[in-house]
Amino acid sequence: MKRTTLLAFTLLSATSCFAASDISTYIVNGEDVDVADYPSTVAFFLDTIEYDGYYYTGSFCGGTYLDSTHVLTAAHCFYDDEEARLFTVAVPYLQNESDYPYDVQRIRISEIYYPDDYASDASQLYPNDIAIVTLEEAMSSGSAITRADSEDYRSTEESFLAVGHGNTATGVDNADSLQAASLTYVANATCQKAFSDGEALTSKQICFTGDYSEASGLKNAVCNGDSGGPVYWQNTDTDTLTQVGVTSFGPSICGNASSTVTSVFTELTDYADWIDEVLDGQIEPTLTSTEDERESYFSESSVAGSGSDSSTDESTIASLSSSGGSFGSLWLLILMPLAMLRRRQR
Repeated sequence: MKRTTLLAFTLLSATSCFAASDISTYIVNGEDVDVADYPSTVAFFLDTIEYDGYYYTGSFCGGTYLDSTHVLTAAHCFYDDEEARLFTVAVPYLQNESDYPYDVQRIRISEIYYPDDYASDASQLYPNDIAIVTLEEAMSSGSAITRADSEDYRSTEESFLAVGHGNTATGVDNADSLQAASLTYVANATCQKAFSDGEALTSKQICFTGDYSEASGLKNAVCNGDSGGPVYWQNTDTDTLTQVGVTSFGPSICGNASSTVTSVFTELTDYADWIDEVLDGQIEPTLTSTEDERESYFSESSVAGSGSDSSTDESTIASLSSSGGSFGSLWLLILMPLAMLRRRQR
């Protein structure tokens, strides 16, 4: 994903305990993988092609296939962001980000669901950071995730994989392909000690660390752009990949070698009933997105940066967030990859 880093992040190295300002949502030390092996993956892009001929390079969040019209992701990918609500397209079964927007299926979203008790609050470590989006039409490729029916996988003896199109290090993305990295389970009692607000961590969140690479100087981890994507448990008993979590946050320096935790996910087993109720139509959407709203948006104003010289093939977007500065540092870090996407004309 093409991004520019705006801030220098400071690590509280003296205690190896991360404050809210040292946390980010963000595959570090990953390897290119074949999307055919991970057919449930979905990428989200900002796209205004039908309205002004422009699209934004690089996905800003990931997700996974629940059924042909529903994608599982993180609440923070869409919370309080008008442009993300209106102009996001889902791209299933994406091998390379450079394939977008040509020769891929682009589907606009129509509804967004997330729990009423989701908190966009760094000091609370973003509890209930899970969302489901409904698509305007069915995905023509991909397959549904397998969900766990217990938490027996919570063991350092089990194998896990994080998958996504996110950054390969903080402020760096030198991979075009879908990537995966192995992770190791970290008990919540240990995870709590990694963050200054660790007491806010709940049993509905699951933590991981990763192997250290001498080549990169980093541990395996998720990074910016991986938000909303999956962590899979490699279930050797059934020889299946079972999704157990949704990427939520981690230390602001992706894969920080001094941290005991590199990645924190929202755990799916705790939301099984909520997911089923959304899929069964028993819950009203939190947000909706319509064609009339998109047309009205362009008739009243333009997406930030769209007023630049249209003859220029590429221009930098100053900000895509409508949230202003009212949120904490963690939220600003989450929004950073979205705020600095590159905008191109089709």
